Amino acid sequence: MSALAAMCNDAGLRLYLRALDLAIRGYAGRTRKDGKPVLFHALTVVEILREVAGISDYRVLAVALLHDILEESLTKYEEVESAIGASGARLVAALTEDKRLPKSERKSLLIKSFGGLPADAKIVKLADRLDNVTNGWLRTSADPATLHRYRAECQELLRQAEGVCPNLEKALEQAIRNSLSEEPS
Repeated sequence: MSALAAMCNDAGLRLYLRALDLAIRGYAGRTRKDGKPVLFHALTVVEILREVAGISDYRVLAVALLHDILEESLTKYEEVESAIGASGARLVAALTEDKRLPKSERKSLLIKSFGGLPADAKIVKLADRLDNVTNGWLRTSADPATLHRYRAECQELLRQAEGVCPNLEKALEQAIRNSLSEEPS
């Protein structure tokens, strides 16, 4: 993959291919709670950004590919920076939860810091949440209290991201409504 990136004349595409190479290596063998490969989730987030949000900026798509890499693999920040540059690596780091903290504290920090994130990071996080709500991972791995908390977090993130990407915001709002109607009585 790195050889392919080196042959490419388009700098944006080269950056994306380097991110894809790092994602393939970094996420290798890693699975989510539902047993699906983490790489599939990263690729789905990219697809959501392309199809729902209309994003074609390779740097944003590269950040989407790597948005979980620092917390879901042994990949180091410096490797991300080498693959996608300093600005992209800073966005990935901003989207990364500190797994050393208790989960409730991590989620609280996410909510507190989200409003101050750059628009590109907000868009990636909304696409991440859209995939989590729509792909079944949340329904198959969460108890009712966790579902309720997750939906509330999504709604707060939407409030803080209002206007950043209307199509993506609408899709996430709809997915949240749909997940409520699918919940067992």
